[in-house]
Amino acid sequence: MINKDVSTGSNELPNIGVSLDKLNPFVYNMLKKDCLKGIDNIEKSLEKRTGNILQMFQLDTPKELFFQEPSSSKNGLEQEVLKICHKLCSIYPEYLDNLNRYVAEDNREFEVERFWINYQRPGEFIPLHRHSGMFSFVVWVNLPETKDSNYDVEKWNLGKGYQGQFEFVYSDMLGSIKTLRLANDKSFEGSICVFPAELQHQVYPHYQDEYRITVSGNIRAKI
Repeated sequence: MINKDVSTGSNELPNIGVSLDKLNPFVYNMLKKDCLKGIDNIEKSLEKRTGNILQMFQLDTPKELFFQEPSSSKNGLEQEVLKICHKLCSIYPEYLDNLNRYVAEDNREFEVERFWINYQRPGEFIPLHRHSGMFSFVVWVNLPETKDSNYDVEKWNLGKGYQGQFEFVYSDMLGSIKTLRLANDKSFEGSICVFPAELQHQVYPHYQDEYRITVSGNIRAKI
């Protein structure tokens, strides 16, 4: 497990308890197959999509139009995620303190609350938000190459940068807002990041003519 406080360049996230590592290759390959099989269903509902993926999740519409669960890879992914959660608890006692509010010390178990696959089309984004539960995770399955774009620069205002990147937003000890951006190239494909569910994060739009595919989920204490 890469337990380096997840820092890149001048962006630092000290002692926040975030795990960044490569997912088990076998589980990742199964997960990728699950995700690619689901694209046909997404294509059938393109006219019902909005640019805001979080808004789509909250709308009173059938979730299968936008968010699907992995099938054959689900059990393997669950085992990998829960293993990382237990490792984080052994390294960061703050997690155990939080867990003690929900369950007795001799009954510390986790369960996955839900899984979902995100299919992010060009121009779509996920605004700043947080999750429920104790932990959340993201697996980067397919990341479009963002160095060059087939889209009109003026139309999409590519000068803003950060195309398709995943970003944590948090406050430092002086109250200043800090950010940490991940998934900035295809080397992150097959990686998994597990983080505190209440840690705010967002995803910037990309502008390539393909899907940015990730799998996410929430983990809670089993009561």
